[in-house]
Amino acid sequence: MSEEKKCSLKKHNEINAIYYCEQCNIYMCNKCSNLHSDLFENHINYELGKQIINTGLCQEKEHKTELKFYCKNHNKLCCAICISKIKGDEYGQHTDCEVYKIEEIADEKIKSLKDNIKYLEDISLNIENSMDELQKIINKIDENKEKLKIKISKIFTKLRNAINDRENELLLDIDNKFNEFIFDEKIIKQNEKLPNKIKEYLEKGKNIENEWKNNNKKLSIFINDCINIENSMKNIKLIKENIENFNSKKICVKFSPEQEEKINNIINDIKSFGQIIKKENSTNYISNLNSLIINENKNYNKLLKSWINNNKIINAELLYRLTRDGDKVSKFHELCDNQGSTLTLFCTSDGNVGGIYTPISWDTTSRSKYDTETFMFNLNKTEKYNHIGNKTSIWCLDHFGPWTAGFGFDNTMKKIEHRGINVNTAYERGAEILPNNTEKTVYFDINEVEIYKISIEEED
Repeated sequence: MSEEKKCSLKKHNEINAIYYCEQCNIYMCNKCSNLHSDLFENHINYELGKQIINTGLCQEKEHKTELKFYCKNHNKLCCAICISKIKGDEYGQHTDCEVYKIEEIADEKIKSLKDNIKYLEDISLNIENSMDELQKIINKIDENKEKLKIKISKIFTKLRNAINDRENELLLDIDNKFNEFIFDEKIIKQNEKLPNKIKEYLEKGKNIENEWKNNNKKLSIFINDCINIENSMKNIKLIKENIENFNSKKICVKFSPEQEEKINNIINDIKSFGQIIKKENSTNYISNLNSLIINENKNYNKLLKSWINNNKIINAELLYRLTRDGDKVSKFHELCDNQGSTLTLFCTSDGNVGGIYTPISWDTTSRSKYDTETFMFNLNKTEKYNHIGNKTSIWCLDHFGPWTAGFGFDNTMKKIEHRGINVNTAYERGAEILPNNTEKTVYFDINEVEIYKISIEEED
């Protein structure tokens, strides 16, 4: 067991050493090592516990004898005490190991050194370029990190503005709702004087009635007073009707939702809004191709990636799975039509794994479509069958599933029809996609079908 070393600096002699300098023969703590590196740039500091250091003497406690032996089991120099037959706490650690004199392993170590030198020379030619590329990647990561922060800030600023705008709209709406009652409030204020007005007009009317009987000479004055009372009565009746209408109303202005549960649901939606996803962009594999058919077979995934596009990032999104969505062709069209590029994988009952890739959207009405990038494949054979010339690439009809020229799913997603002659005219060696069928029509039972939406993007 190696003795724990302390820093050689006197005032640091209680601090554990981390490094050792062979040229100076001193042990250093982290602080001393930093100063030492500034002073002696060409000195090599060995990290204790991780690198083998050599002072010429064994570093085991109480040994302090010359290192004359080599332990192959531990790839370590040792002294005579280390390999002695006396076994104690600090003795005989290498008693049962394969031990040699250091002279015996000199040739082996010099050969290993030359191999390492050659390796270092080889990589030194490219290390500067590699470091430059690494720095570019780091800069790109930092740039993308800042862009992502800005994007998130913009989204949440937009959300906050929307919440503030909605708050202002509701507050204004409250004012508008209550302003509808202003007219009624004026009526109420007018009605405070109404009893006195009624009493006044009542007394005035009775006086006119009495005087009219006794004095006909003031007839014009009496009639004019009657007209004034009639006009006032219209106003009094209107006020009376408004009061009755106001009293009959059951006015209630509320804010919804005001229930604690609904408000908490909105808060929880806000708390769970958005997520940061670590996405490892790889140009080697198709991302998210979680296929039951190829069972995460990396070689199949990598092969499909190279066939579709080997230089860009490819992401897959499962649209249809036979065992999940059923065998109706109509279900295929419901889930997969007008989705752009798709990858169809199938597995026959006899274990053949094949498929179709096309950048053309499936639909129910276009009949024949043409595109040179469409191809078929058999993963068991690791073979790709490219499209030929200007022949039909795929057929799109409501009673067809994925269908190329003479090959595909007809009335059900559980069976493939393979017309050997027809498929050979549109795809090179197309008849070989399933067991050789160069002439007749053959049907194959299907255990599983998966159709993925494929998106291709530039690497960030």
